[in-house]
Amino acid sequence: MFNLIHLHPMLVHFPISLFFTSVLCDFIYKFTKNQDFKKMGYFLLMLAVLAGFVASGSGILIEDKIESSGISEEHIDDHKGFALAATASFTLLLAFRFFKKNQIADQWVNFYLILSLTGLILLSIAGSYGGRLVFED
Repeated sequence: MFNLIHLHPMLVHFPISLFFTSVLCDFIYKFTKNQDFKKMGYFLLMLAVLAGFVASGSGILIEDKIESSGISEEHIDDHKGFALAATASFTLLLAFRFFKKNQIADQWVNFYLILSLTGLILLSIAGSYGGRLVFED
């Protein structure tokens, strides 16, 4: 029988892959100035944020069940903190692009990409903690 606890580890792969691909498109745009990559990065970021909210929501829904199973609350909190920080950072990047109508001035592109990489680092750390929860704890 399907258990809600198994849903979260399945859902997290969508925002992870969408975030990484969005940032990759942004880097390709920076070096090629091909507008298609800028548009693709923006739309992938929209999907990634939506998927991030769904994945985060599913994690929050199962948090009490996971904690009651004996898994370290500290490990869960570490995973949750980094995951929410990553989702928040990408949500802020999306809001920035939305209000700028996806027109990032050249002087802001490098800053935007550094913030994107910071978000990917947060996401990678969250994924590492999540992987430990699933496979070790």
